[in-house]
Amino acid sequence: MCGFAGIVAWDEHYRIPPGILEKMSARIAHRGPDGQGIWLDPRGRVGLAHRRLAILDLHHRADQPWTDGRGRWIVFNGEIYNFRELRSELSRLTPSYPWRTQGDTEVLLHAYAEWGEQCVEHLDGMYAFAVWDDAAQTLFLARDRMGQKPLYIAQRDGVVAFASELGALRELDWMDAQVDPASLGQYLAVGYIRGATIYRGARKLPPATWSAISANSTRAERYFTPAGPVISDQQAVTATRELVLAAVERQLVADVPIGCFLSGGADSSVIAAAMCAAAGRDQKVHTFSIGFDEARYDETAYAKAIARHLGTAHHAFVVHPDAAADLPKLASVFGEPFADSSALPTHYLARETRQHVKVALSGDGGDELFGGYDRYRAMRLTQRWPIFWKALARPLSLVRSGHPKGYLTRL
Repeated sequence: MCGFAGIVAWDEHYRIPPGILEKMSARIAHRGPDGQGIWLDPRGRVGLAHRRLAILDLHHRADQPWTDGRGRWIVFNGEIYNFRELRSELSRLTPSYPWRTQGDTEVLLHAYAEWGEQCVEHLDGMYAFAVWDDAAQTLFLARDRMGQKPLYIAQRDGVVAFASELGALRELDWMDAQVDPASLGQYLAVGYIRGATIYRGARKLPPATWSAISANSTRAERYFTPAGPVISDQQAVTATRELVLAAVERQLVADVPIGCFLSGGADSSVIAAAMCAAAGRDQKVHTFSIGFDEARYDETAYAKAIARHLGTAHHAFVVHPDAAADLPKLASVFGEPFADSSALPTHYLARETRQHVKVALSGDGGDELFGGYDRYRAMRLTQRWPIFWKALARPLSLVRSGHPKGYLTRL
C-alpha cells in the first residue's frame, strides 16, 4: 500500500535534524516492503521519505521520492486508475516531455506541473500524495475523494510535517502529543475520530481536499462533494451495476497478481462477482477467506458457496487468534483509538493472503451500500409491520442477553 512522510521547515529553528527522516520512515516500514527512499535538500529545509509496495512499473526507476528534474519532488501512496489516459492527454499538451517510467507516479507529478492545484480534478483513483515545488516554495498535499488513503498533518508556524500514519509524526519532538479531550469524547460516542486526531498537535487532511502550504499561508479546498443527480430506482440499479463493474475492472490493472477477499456476505460477493466478469473465462480469479474455531464467527461455508457459484480458485484459512498479542500491533498501526472489531480478522486474512498474491480487492462499504447488515433487515421489517414490532420491542429489550451473535440478541 506504500507509505510516506516528510517535513518542510521554513523557520531555522525547525531545520531537519539528522536521522529524523529515517526514524519516521521506520515507523511506516510495514507499508512498503519493496523499497525505501529518502531525499533531503542540501539546505536541510525539506525532507521526504517513502516506503514502496511495487504494483506498477516494478523497476527501480519508479522508486520514490521521485523528481522530474525540474525542482519538483513527489511522494505518493495509492493508484491512479486513469493514468494511461492522463499520460496520453499530457503527451498531447507537452509533446517534448521525456517520459522516464511506465507507472502512475510520474504521470501524477507531471499532472501537477501542468495543471497545478486543479490536477486532482483529473484524477480517477485512490491516493494521498505530497509535492514539493522548489520554484514556488510550496508544499501541495491532496487526498482522494472518499478518503481511502490516509494523510496526517502536524503544523506550527514555520514548519509542517505529514505522514501516512500518526506513528511517524510521533517522532517529532515539537508535535503536541497530548490527548485531545474533544477527540476522546468523539471516539467514545461514535467509535472513531473524524477530522482531528487523538492528539492536539495533529489532524487529518479531509477526504476530497487539497492543501497548499507556504511559509506565510495555508490554503485548503474541498474539490468534490458526493451529491449525484436525482434518478429513478430502476436507473439507479442499472447505473450501480455499470459503475461497480467499471470500478472493479479498473482496479485490476497491475504488474503483480491480484486476488479478492471473500466472506460470503453481500459486500465481498459483489466484488468477487464483478472481478470474475471483468477477468473473463480465460483468467482464474483467486478468492480468500478466513475461518475460526468459534462457529458463530466462522463464515467460510458462505464463502465456499459463493466461490463454487462463481467458479473461483478459492483458498480458505483457519486461524487461532491471539488477540492479546495482536491487538497492540494493530493499535500501533492505527495510531489512535479505533473501534472496528473487523480489524483483527482482516489482519489475519491479509497476513495469510499475502503468501499467495500481493494485492487483494475487498468489499469494504458494500454492506452499507447493499443492505447486508442485520440492522437494515430490521429497518425493513419495522417499516412493513410497525405496530407488530413496536409491541414486541419492549419485551424483547427486557430479555436480551447472551452472545452478541446469538439469535435472541440479533432479533
